[in-house]
Amino acid sequence: MDIAAATTRMDAAVAATYDAATLVFQPRRAGTVPGSTGAVRDVNRPAEDDPARPVQTVKGSFWLRPDPSRMPRSLSPDPGVQSGAATVSYDAMAAVFAAAFAVPPQKGDHVTAGADLYRVEAMGSHGLGRVAYYLNRVK
Repeated sequence: MDIAAATTRMDAAVAATYDAATLVFQPRRAGTVPGSTGAVRDVNRPAEDDPARPVQTVKGSFWLRPDPSRMPRSLSPDPGVQSGAATVSYDAMAAVFAAAFAVPPQKGDHVTAGADLYRVEAMGSHGLGRVAYYLNRVK
């Protein structure tokens, strides 16, 4: 067996074991400026669904309240702020094989897990071709 076949079998075993959650990724974009023809976007307007990218339903792993000590941080370039930087935490985390997506999700997209709606706040590698999506609940 070559390495590609072994990797494919390993990915299938991981997916069968851990990827039990059905996750729906809804693309979002900056809102439209009132009175425009829809082509003018403004990040200060409420976000809206993005029809240019497909809604994608995938299987993945899903955790509520992941351990904040293991979360990536975006530290300020100011050394005074870095020394006392707060821990970043999220409401949930989802991990999905990157190959499951026709178009990769982006920060700000919505994710439906069960009956709850979340927003993608950050992304990072989860290893072996998987992407971790750090999520906060949409109020």
